[in-house]
Amino acid sequence: MLAVGLALLSSFLFALAAALQQREAATLRDDQAGSIRMLLLLVRRPLWLGGVAADAGAFLTWAAALAVGRMVVVQPLIVTVLLFALPLSGRLTGRRVHRADWGWAVVLTVALAVIVVIGDASNGKDTAATSEWLVAAAILGVPFTVAVVVAGSRKGATRALLLGIAAGTLFGFNDALITTVTKSLDDGVVMMLKGWPVYALVVVVTVGTYLQQASYQAGALQASLPAITGLEPVVGMILGLTLFDERFRVHGPLAVSALLCALIVAGVSVVVLARAQGRADAIGAAIEPAAEPA
Repeated sequence: MLAVGLALLSSFLFALAAALQQREAATLRDDQAGSIRMLLLLVRRPLWLGGVAADAGAFLTWAAALAVGRMVVVQPLIVTVLLFALPLSGRLTGRRVHRADWGWAVVLTVALAVIVVIGDASNGKDTAATSEWLVAAAILGVPFTVAVVVAGSRKGATRALLLGIAAGTLFGFNDALITTVTKSLDDGVVMMLKGWPVYALVVVVTVGTYLQQASYQAGALQASLPAITGLEPVVGMILGLTLFDERFRVHGPLAVSALLCALIVAGVSVVVLARAQGRADAIGAAIEPAAEPA
C-alpha cells in the first residue's frame, strides 16, 4: 500500500499549500487578478512561497503515488486534502472545528477505505494512443473553455467556482499525463524527453496552477474548493477507465452496491467538507487585515 501512503502525504502537502496560498491571494484587489501582476505580487510574500514549496512536494509525492499505483484507486484519495484542511484551517483562523465537520471527515475516511479495499483495481495499461489522448482532450476542452470564457465576465463566488471547474478539469487530465510520464521513465530519461506527454504536462500544470490561484483570489475556498477537489478525481478516474483500461475488480452484487454507495457517500462528504473549509477561510479573511496593495 505504498501508493496509498504517498497519496495521503501528498494530500497533506496540498492542503497546507492551499491554506497558505489562498490566505495570501485573497488579500489582492480584483483589479490585480487574472494578470501576470498577480503572480509578481504573490512571489514577494513568504507565506505564498511556502505554499509553493508545499505544492512542489505534493506534486512529487502524488507523481510517485501514480507511478506505483493505479489511477482508479489513487485518484479518490486526493479528496483527503479536506481531512487535513480541517485542522490546518482551524490553526490559521483560530476557528474551532465543529463536531459535524469531524463526523463528515470520519464518513469520508470510511468511504475511501471501502473504495480502496473493495475496488481492488486491475493493472490496465501504462499509456494510450495519441488519437485517444486527442479525443479525451477535445471532450474535456468543452467544459474547460466554457468555464474560462464565462468566468471572464463574472465576479466573486461565481468567478471562483468557474475557475475552480477549469482548474479541477485540468488537474484531472494532468494526473493522467503524470501516469504516462512516470511510466515512461522505465525506458530512460532520454526516451521520456522524446515523447510529447512530458511537455504537455508542463503546460497543463502551469495553466492549471494559474487558474487555481485566480480562483483563490476571486473568492473564498467555499466557492472553488468543491469544484477543484471534486472534479480532479472524477476526471482522473474516468481517464483511468477509458485511456488506461483500468477496472474495479468487484465480485457479486453486494460488493458492487457497496462500491457505488461508497463513491456516492465520498462525493457528498467532499462537498460538505469543502463548504466547511470555505467558511473557515471566509472567517479568517474577515479577521485578518487586508494587505496593503503593492
